[in-house]
Amino acid sequence: MNSMSETTERFQLRGTDAEATGYPTENGFVVCEGAIARKDVVPSARTSSFLESREKLIADGILQEFEGHYRFTRDHEFGAPSTAAAMVLGRTSNGWIDRKHSDGRTLSELRRVSRAAGTMMLSDAKRERIQGKYEELLREGKLYTEAQLQQYYRTFAERFAPSQLAGLDGEELLEYLHGSSHDSLAYWLEFKNDDEFPTKDFGSIAGGAALKFRLRT
Repeated sequence: MNSMSETTERFQLRGTDAEATGYPTENGFVVCEGAIARKDVVPSARTSSFLESREKLIADGILQEFEGHYRFTRDHEFGAPSTAAAMVLGRTSNGWIDRKHSDGRTLSELRRVSRAAGTMMLSDAKRERIQGKYEELLREGKLYTEAQLQQYYRTFAERFAPSQLAGLDGEELLEYLHGSSHDSLAYWLEFKNDDEFPTKDFGSIAGGAALKFRLRT
């Protein structure tokens, strides 16, 4: 972890039962010793990853109970500003926006790259490297061609576009969208993975209960 110097820009974060000072690093964001974190976590933020991360901070002695809150006993670096902010506030947070410098500007305004209108984000050299890698992956068959992608799009649209669903109603529509057959939308999005439509290559929603997209009565 990087140590804080007197010249490091510090950002404030305040919320219900929470207040913290911190600073950005090359690897993420550091919450400084003495920060007060909200003990209660809002229901929407009670994900397994969030709760496991907080429990580890407690087990490592980084967070300690203090007058009904948690207190950071030493500086701790998180992988991202929003992760750090969420751990302090006990809820999801956009750390780039919610953290403020003493002059009122956000972390995003001070640290994210800004450019004049019409200015390209990437230099010519970087664009050429990216284009070269793209063409290499195409030659090796590791990326789909535009024609292949369009064919998969047409295949999916022929089955599930709004115009195709307009003629269905009631139980028939529910089964077509949420049923357990291999023809349902839920199956195509989660499990289907063949030459007709390689779902996994497009970001399958697989994971957790297989019935999560079905309606139960």
